[in-house]
Amino acid sequence: MPWDVQVMVDDRPGALAEVAASAAEAGINLGSVCAVYEGRGAAHLLVDEGLHAAQVLEAAGHEVIGTREVFLVQIENRPGALAEVTRRLHDADVGMRSMRILHRQAGEAMVAISMDRSDEAMRLIDDLLVNRSS
Repeated sequence: MPWDVQVMVDDRPGALAEVAASAAEAGINLGSVCAVYEGRGAAHLLVDEGLHAAQVLEAAGHEVIGTREVFLVQIENRPGALAEVTRRLHDADVGMRSMRILHRQAGEAMVAISMDRSDEAMRLIDDLLVNRSS
């Protein structure tokens, strides 16, 4: 199961490189990275072993602020497809903790989603999915 590991990152040259190097030194592959900060902010790392990655990063001196299990889903790559997924989850009062499009290709889009009540949520959107990996 993929995980989203959130790490605090300072807004300075090399800060994200230090996080990436700590992960690499421990043999942790980063499947995706999303970092947003002004002054200080969070980097979201998509990894296979979230708890291990969090321990390694903390031991290397990085501030880990959270870990979440993530579902990788494939939806149609067309206008409105993501809106249908998010609307259905909203209507069922399922909270989304993170979501990002990882790539789009050949009529499909791969999306990483972390959400509350994940088993129930996946059932709610199952008919909208091209493929599901959990």
